[in-house]
Amino acid sequence: MTIDKSLLFKSHIWNAAAEAEKIDTQLSKIMPNVGGPREDRRRLLSSVVHSVLLYGAPSWGHTLGVAPVNVKLLNRTQRKILLRCTSAYCTVLEVASNVLSSTPPYNLLARERKAEFDVRRTGQDGLPRNELKRLTVAKWQARWDDVGPESPGQWTRRLIPNLTKWCARGFGRVDFHLSQFLSGHGCFGKYLCLEKSSIPCVLTVRTH
Repeated sequence: MTIDKSLLFKSHIWNAAAEAEKIDTQLSKIMPNVGGPREDRRRLLSSVVHSVLLYGAPSWGHTLGVAPVNVKLLNRTQRKILLRCTSAYCTVLEVASNVLSSTPPYNLLARERKAEFDVRRTGQDGLPRNELKRLTVAKWQARWDDVGPESPGQWTRRLIPNLTKWCARGFGRVDFHLSQFLSGHGCFGKYLCLEKSSIPCVLTVRTH
C-alpha cells in the first residue's frame, strides 16, 4: 500500500494500475482472440489483474467519491483485461466490456469490499454479502440504463437490457464471434466501412 499526504491513495492506485497493465501484457500472449482458452479459463487468468487492482480496497474504497481520477484509472485498466476475457475488439466501449464479461466496474466492486470489511470489523449486524452484491448490480444497472440512444454502446444495451438476468444465466460462453455480435464491433460490412471512413484516403493516378 502507498499512502500519500492527501489520503486519496492516488499513488497507490496509479502503481497498482501500472503493475496490472504489465500483467495484462503478459497474459495477452496466452489469450489471443482466436484459438485461445475458453471464457471460463480466461476469467481465471484475469483474476490476477483483479487482485492487483482491488488490493486494499477496504482502505481506499471510500475515497472514490471524491477522487474521480482514481475511478477513471481503475475502470480504464479494467477494460483492457475484460476485452481479453471476452475476445472482443479493442474498440469496444468500457461500459459494454463490463456487460459482456458480466463484471461490474471496479469502483463499484471496491465500495462493495469496503462495505463487507466494515461489517466484519465492527462485528455489528449489517447487510449480508449477497445483499451487498445485489446493491452493486442495482447501481450498475442504473448506469447501464443511462446509456443514451446515440451512444455507441446502445446496440449492446438493446440486446442485454437486464444485467441481473444476463449475469445469472447458466449458458452461453462469450467468444470472439459472439462478442462481435453483442458489441456491434467486428468483421462485418457496416463496422469495417465505418473504420475505413474515418481514415483519410489517398488516391494514386497512374499515367502511361
